[in-house]
Amino acid sequence: MTQSLRALDRSIYQSPFVERYASDPMLKLLSDDTKFKTWRQVWAAVAKARMVMKAGVTSDQVDEMYLRLPDAIDYEMAREFEIRFGHDVVAHQRTFATECPLIGSLMHDLLTSCDVTDNADLIIIRDCLVLIREKVARVIFHLSTFAHDQADVSVLGYTHMKEASLVTVGKRVCGWLRDLIDILTELDTVIAGLKLRGIRGPTGTQAGFLSLFDGDHTKVQEAELYFAAELGFEDCYPITGQTYSRLIDAHVVSVLSKLGAVVKNIGWDLRFWQHLNEVQEPFGDEHRGSSAMPFKKNPKYAERMCGIGRYLMFLFNSALDTYADQVFERTLDDSVCRRLFIPEAFLAADSVLRILQYIAQSPIVNLEMIQTNLKRSLPLMATERLLASMVEAGKDRDEAYTKLQTHSFAAMKRMMSGGDNNFAQLVSDDPFFAPISDRLSELFDPSTFTGAAVQLTNSFLETVVNPAIEPYTSILDVREELAV
Repeated sequence: MTQSLRALDRSIYQSPFVERYASDPMLKLLSDDTKFKTWRQVWAAVAKARMVMKAGVTSDQVDEMYLRLPDAIDYEMAREFEIRFGHDVVAHQRTFATECPLIGSLMHDLLTSCDVTDNADLIIIRDCLVLIREKVARVIFHLSTFAHDQADVSVLGYTHMKEASLVTVGKRVCGWLRDLIDILTELDTVIAGLKLRGIRGPTGTQAGFLSLFDGDHTKVQEAELYFAAELGFEDCYPITGQTYSRLIDAHVVSVLSKLGAVVKNIGWDLRFWQHLNEVQEPFGDEHRGSSAMPFKKNPKYAERMCGIGRYLMFLFNSALDTYADQVFERTLDDSVCRRLFIPEAFLAADSVLRILQYIAQSPIVNLEMIQTNLKRSLPLMATERLLASMVEAGKDRDEAYTKLQTHSFAAMKRMMSGGDNNFAQLVSDDPFFAPISDRLSELFDPSTFTGAAVQLTNSFLETVVNPAIEPYTSILDVREELAV
């Protein structure tokens, strides 16, 4: 078996997201390589902006920096610098400067640490959000295929976790799709709203660059826009302190936490569905649901999805607290929190989407069990129709309700004792229902119990779901595989 990102040092703690849950692309986006190489891209973009604006940096210096961007980082050197100076940004700037002697320490001239780290964080956050958005679109695609294929399969509805009027498998899945499309829309909004922090200095006043351009703020703004464009952004936030507002982090984690809630809700539906033996998640030929009970097929993937979703939901509190605890232009306690909750939120979101797609690709629908459960409870589902028909025939509603309740409870008592559901027979044998005796077969017909569920499903898929995922057509039909 090839060892790649998952090769672990077993002598120290490693996050389960690395070995078990998250995808390689997300792990790479959140890696040290990506982080520190993005820092280098920021330094290079600042230098290029200064070169373009003829502000003390030459083309040879810029070319040298860009030439070195793909190089491997000397982490041992960076670590030695960090131990020496007690500052990670200084350590990596010194390390990069040894590779770019033409510009050397000038690469950090007039900058504060957050000119580097905050801009880099926003670049990585944007790229992570784009990856999450693609994964959400892919999940929607596979679930929409499932909903389309099962659009007309009648199944018992449940309210209060008790049997209720019939729905269809496809319509129930459309409920999941509705919420995932809301998440997709929110991701669009958050991604579109992201800007860079800009080149602002220690308190966000642009004082250093204003001095560089002899007080000409127009040139400062022009340099900053060039800097943003070089890094793939259209603009920078108009006002910052030492950092961009940590409310932006809260916006980002908010949509990820909502995703956690959505997939947890879907996970509980799947777990309950598997409890009914109607719809099951994939189960490998050699998988074992229990180490002690050979017959078991536990909904382990849905349970895992619920667990990670729960964790993801509560990361939002950390993001809100970090924003709320900022004082004036910046306090440093945000640094340690953001190192934890931002990558963890993306890793958790990535992980639950992997699991949900894996289930959505190959759900097992047990049509025979669906029919068995329908036959057991279906006659009771007709009580609402019977009541309306008796009122229409001129009978007192309260009296008809009492009669139907008496027969319903009698039928349920019989079922609790292991018998079949004889509700239809009890109604047919009761002279009270003689006014509608010729309509009983129609009123008990299961094909008429799902209302407009099929039409609603097909219309929703055609008018809402398909347009929502149309921009992602080229990446939709990709399968997700889970190793554990």
